[in-house]
Amino acid sequence: MGAGKRIPPPLSDSIRYVVEFDGLEDPVRPLNWTLGTKLYNATIACLGTLVVSFTSAVFAPGTLGASKTFDVGREVGTLGTTLYVLGFAFGPLIWAPASELIGRRWPLTLGMLGDAVFTIASATSKDIQTLIICRFFAGVFGASQLSVVPGVLADLYDDTRRGIAISLYALTVFVGPFSAPFIGGFIATSSLGWRWTLYIPAIMGFASGMLLLFSLKETYAPVLLVSKAAKIRRETGNWAIHAKHGELEVDFHEIVTKYFTRPLRMLVTEPILLLITMYMSFIYGIVYGLLGAYPYVFETIYGMSPGIAGLSFIGLILGQVLACGFIVAHAIYVRRSAVDGKAPAPEWRLFPPTIGAPVFTIGIFWFGWTGFTSSIHWMSPIAASVFIGFGILCIFLPCFNYLIDAYLPLAASAVAANIILRSAVAAAFPLFSKQMFANLGVQWAATLLGCLAAVMIPIPFAFRRFGGRLRGGTATTPEVSRSALNTHTAVRSLTANSGAAFVRRMGLKLDPANAPRLNLFGWNIGARELSSGVPIASGLPIEAIVSYDDMRKLADVYMRKVHTCYGFIDEVDLSQRLDARWEPGSATSMFDSVLAGIAAIGLLFSERTVKVTEILLVELAKSMLESYDGSAAPPLDIITGSLLRVIYMRMTAPPYATWLASSKLIHLIEAAGLHREGSDGVDTSSLKLDPTLRRRLLGVAQHQNMWTSYDLGLSPVRLKTDISSHAHLGNMPSGDFTDELLGLLPASVNLDPEQNHDDHDLQMTLIQILDREHTQPPSIMAQTNVVLCILRRLHLLNINTSPNLTARILQQFKRALESARTMVEDCSPWQHMPNVPFNIITILLELDTYAALDQLPDAMETLKTVASAYNTPTMREAYATARLLVYLYQQRRFHDAQVLGNLLSRLESDSGRTSTEPQDIRRAPDLEVPFLEELISDIPTLQGFDFEQFLNNADMAGIAQGMDFSTES
Repeated sequence: MGAGKRIPPPLSDSIRYVVEFDGLEDPVRPLNWTLGTKLYNATIACLGTLVVSFTSAVFAPGTLGASKTFDVGREVGTLGTTLYVLGFAFGPLIWAPASELIGRRWPLTLGMLGDAVFTIASATSKDIQTLIICRFFAGVFGASQLSVVPGVLADLYDDTRRGIAISLYALTVFVGPFSAPFIGGFIATSSLGWRWTLYIPAIMGFASGMLLLFSLKETYAPVLLVSKAAKIRRETGNWAIHAKHGELEVDFHEIVTKYFTRPLRMLVTEPILLLITMYMSFIYGIVYGLLGAYPYVFETIYGMSPGIAGLSFIGLILGQVLACGFIVAHAIYVRRSAVDGKAPAPEWRLFPPTIGAPVFTIGIFWFGWTGFTSSIHWMSPIAASVFIGFGILCIFLPCFNYLIDAYLPLAASAVAANIILRSAVAAAFPLFSKQMFANLGVQWAATLLGCLAAVMIPIPFAFRRFGGRLRGGTATTPEVSRSALNTHTAVRSLTANSGAAFVRRMGLKLDPANAPRLNLFGWNIGARELSSGVPIASGLPIEAIVSYDDMRKLADVYMRKVHTCYGFIDEVDLSQRLDARWEPGSATSMFDSVLAGIAAIGLLFSERTVKVTEILLVELAKSMLESYDGSAAPPLDIITGSLLRVIYMRMTAPPYATWLASSKLIHLIEAAGLHREGSDGVDTSSLKLDPTLRRRLLGVAQHQNMWTSYDLGLSPVRLKTDISSHAHLGNMPSGDFTDELLGLLPASVNLDPEQNHDDHDLQMTLIQILDREHTQPPSIMAQTNVVLCILRRLHLLNINTSPNLTARILQQFKRALESARTMVEDCSPWQHMPNVPFNIITILLELDTYAALDQLPDAMETLKTVASAYNTPTMREAYATARLLVYLYQQRRFHDAQVLGNLLSRLESDSGRTSTEPQDIRRAPDLEVPFLEELISDIPTLQGFDFEQFLNNADMAGIAQGMDFSTES
């Protein structure tokens, strides 16, 4: 650290130094602000959007004047509008990530002021180049309002009000461009001239920017916590106090991936996103295309002045206001019609577009075939404008919300992709719209656009009916990690089997502002760190890395600790080939990858800190396995070495790298034909492989790939095999427990998320797993992992287990925690050693019973023991996250207790003031209610309840007053 000081140890209880909100009702949270404060801040934010959208179109009436001033064609002058809209396509790449890093207030303020500065520069430009370049950068800055204001509204309003707020925001996005032409027309034709079509919006921009600077409150909750932490630090002088958001660092690679690369990739690979965005782009392009078409119709054909002709856009504005009311009314109806409190599917949003699409098409045809001649009164095309405006908003807004709902885990990327394509298309329309209407004729140009609109009418109908299938048959799902998946089948898989989605959803339920990010916490012990900075040489042969004696010792460790559960290697043959490898003159062969894998795992199971030798062995195995070029069927040594590498990676490497390696392993097995009973294509000349070892190798490989895939929500590699790898393998040698692990494969296969299971099937599978007899810690942990997965699936279906079954589950958890501690003592870092205790903690919190919470200290202590023994960043993060979940759970219960305590206090106060309480209450005779006692036995929360005392309680007797309890003689 400098001055001879060492880096201090980490805080022993870091979670105590993290600043949080004071419960869900904390008035500092934007969701809890007063109605007036919310409305004021939302109005200021939406006002900025109105200014920017107005600025985008107000220059259009001044295009002719600017073209004459700079002596260029009208098409070149139109670039002043085109490039401003094109700036909307690039701006979100800057402002969207900025709003998540530094909050909403500064991106909005800087964007608005930047838009005003460049608009002033456009107004004072001396040549056309300066004008159009400054207009482009004004659009880039102005895009901050389009991309950040929805985030402000999401910060301020919950699900019950957010839809209305977003609808009004969308109205400002379209009212701006449609109100600009008649205002700009009057300005451009007045003595002020075309430059004031830029001066006036610049003045509006500065005014809005100042309003944002001095009046807008920060609404992004994580940034508010950073400010709160800074205030506490100043007051206390304790500089360890901080907010979680303060730990974030700017990652340029992540920003590029999340806001640029991934949106473009999604746009190409996601049919829902591509088709809906194309439809919205066409509609958005029409909005800016009408900026040229309407003036042509009403100025050229009807002979109106530019200002008067601009008033024709009022019909469009009226139609959009009507559409906004229709959409809000439909949203309220859908919310009230939701069954059993379940959120409606995203496709429910697509009813307005099914009305708006035909209305929009009718309006386009109506406008074209009544506005092409002055013999038809000008009121007719203006009446058509109401239909066009109604259709535009009815299509655009619900489709926009549909994309957010359908791609909820990837909403930021989906919206970015939509804005990029939509703005690019809209930027092109002003370049040809007026020429198209002039050259084709108004009626035929409108017919062309109307036919395109008619072709697209089936899109909302199709997605309303089949959208659920394309999304994988699921409704909205929780957020996924920053390396999110590209399809909703994967999201469904992640939700069904992965502990990551379970932890994230539980955290969001407890405290959305402080919920853990979606991550596979404690998936393994993680990468261990070298204790010294010794340079590592590469390219050494195995005999130069380990001696014969050391290799023998490490092989013994592997056989004693790992082979007993993953018994796919012939021990006798291995011993003979090992001896031969260290004989003088022995040459390097692919068998060295097997020896390196065994030795690396042996070191992993011998030392808690990584050694240089272990790293060299891992690199040797990796380089040798990657040297296989695939020109011939893979030899058995390649497959065995690859499986050993996957096993090692599952215990130390990140999830995605392990999944790739395990998937490649399955493909090698398939290429070699090991999944078939025949030995065709398998090189067995160097290592004998009997049927039992073949089944074990195949079973262990499938087990690794399957569960790694489930954890990540990805697809396992499925083999059409004629080998029953999970069948009983006959009489096992003494000390061999491989059959216990492979016996779990049938249940593992059945848990594939692509297979549908009802609650009865899952509970029967759970009972079958619990009935199995597992004797070894790794096997017990694998058994518990399947139990945890089934419990998460049942939770997804809102199914509770019976009291007897819950008791068996808790007993299984107890055995698993004992096994984890045994693994720590034995220096056996199997992948489930940290993973199972962490996920047990989440399930115990979710069960929320006395028995479950009584087991929580044991689970936390076990995870702490693992984290202390393997002090890696991965384990520190897992333990800190577990503590955070417990803390959030405690805070939520504390808040609930406060609410109930306040309620009871008010009730006691009320009862003290009333004089209507009964003075003489007859005692009810004893009742025999065996059916109620049976009911209690099936309800976990009523176990241990004194039913007799309940019935004899004076309050219950009061309820029964007036009932005749006498028996007939």
